[in-house]
Amino acid sequence: DLPMADPFTQYLVRDAQDAAPPRRVTSPARVIINPISGTGGRRDVVRQRVQLAESLARLHGVDLQVAVTERPGHARELAQSALAAGVTTLLAWGGDGTLNEVASVAAFQPAVMGLIPSGSGNGLARELRIPLDARAAFAIALTGPERLLDAGEIDGHLFFNVAGIGLDARVAHEFAASGLVRRGFRRYLEITLRELIRSIADEHTIDVDGAAIRVRTLMIAIANGRQ
Repeated sequence: DLPMADPFTQYLVRDAQDAAPPRRVTSPARVIINPISGTGGRRDVVRQRVQLAESLARLHGVDLQVAVTERPGHARELAQSALAAGVTTLLAWGGDGTLNEVASVAAFQPAVMGLIPSGSGNGLARELRIPLDARAAFAIALTGPERLLDAGEIDGHLFFNVAGIGLDARVAHEFAASGLVRRGFRRYLEITLRELIRSIADEHTIDVDGAAIRVRTLMIAIANGRQ
């Protein structure tokens, strides 16, 4: 079963033109920047992101803390320390992995989260109509309306966009293991085609509301969005 977001405890993502009226951020915020997301680890791009974040915070009159991740899992730690220090607005600057780490901490807490997309896919950002331009995304995160987002859970791990079993999971694993040199949609497509040729459909049993459904398929996707 997938737990639904509790409307009394969690406002997770600020965006959506048809959501609640805009509300300005009045408390301290922390932006967590993944330095390799969409940059290949280029130090000049990382510095530019830090400077841009500080500049936009001043523009919007927001007390903003800037933190840069140093390793996998670090975004989660930075989000946890922010909440412990009383920060209630978290901005995740990166791809779907960065989003997942930060959102997993913010979920079901008295906090909100904004997304500054800079990954290879940015599936959830596209689904939520969050601009890929950092300045526009910042404006939505800091002044836009709030929106509830459902969370799914597998083996104690939360997910907010798509969780896959089978082909989808293998493609995601290979893409993550490919390193920083070859990223982007073209690389993702290459891996997908290669794994599609190799894959063999498996038998699965899906339990939905007490009804067992047996299927033979290459993959199963559990999704909030379409990407």
